[in-house]
Amino acid sequence: MKKQIALVLTLASLFISQVFAAANDTFTSARASQAEYFTGCREYEPEEEKLFTYPILLEWDGNFVQEGSFNILFSKEKDSSFTQIATVSKTEPQCYVHEVKDAKPLEKYYYRISFVSPAGKTITETAVLEGWPALSPTLYFIAFNKAIIYSHSKLTLMHKPNIFDKMGKEKIKGDLSGTLSYETKVQGFSGVVPMKYTNYSDSEDWIFNGTMTTKANIYGNGKMINTILVKGMYPGKVSYENVEIKKQKAGGGYYLVEPAGFEATAIDYTYNFYGESK
Repeated sequence: MKKQIALVLTLASLFISQVFAAANDTFTSARASQAEYFTGCREYEPEEEKLFTYPILLEWDGNFVQEGSFNILFSKEKDSSFTQIATVSKTEPQCYVHEVKDAKPLEKYYYRISFVSPAGKTITETAVLEGWPALSPTLYFIAFNKAIIYSHSKLTLMHKPNIFDKMGKEKIKGDLSGTLSYETKVQGFSGVVPMKYTNYSDSEDWIFNGTMTTKANIYGNGKMINTILVKGMYPGKVSYENVEIKKQKAGGGYYLVEPAGFEATAIDYTYNFYGESK
């Protein structure tokens, strides 16, 4: 009888300890990268020279007292269609680098990380993690420039065919916030057109502050100056200091593009927002 009681107590103690251990298996932090370049988990060399998105880095930490591993689940939809894409052993670094196939600028991706027992039972799981990949400097500029061109489409004076018809000033509002101010000034034999962005946003992806200024003579030739600071999905800045104006359009030089976390990169003036070089 004593042996039976002792066996029951031992099994009960083991059961209680397992339950207690399971209750202490938990994630204390987890994140997916958001337009950041990663270090530490794995280095990455892009196959394409100019147009590419970086992989997304997943990192997590926690108290995991049981044996087990981590399942990585992925979806392009926030609330459904999650599929397992990888398993990471508990003994490995708690991070994973995911190269999203056909990743595009402005798209968000969703993850869950599950800690599972050796038998495959989910012990604990993170909430949905939202992330998006960093863009190469060229791809960054293409996406940025598309947003800039859209904001310019709402102005009227700058689209007049005659340079003298462009004289004057106007101000428009962003679809979500802020303003874009256009003004023409005369300095000697040149016209100076500063376009000032103040917390300007047409979507949650981009928020612009700063000025892009065109200086051109009566023939429409000159240069651009100033810098636009960017917040939103892709923080950084774009400088126009090295862009030449010919016949009222960009006709030489380069944009200096500096996404957050990257060094400044010269992007040839010919890149339009479709990703092609004319």
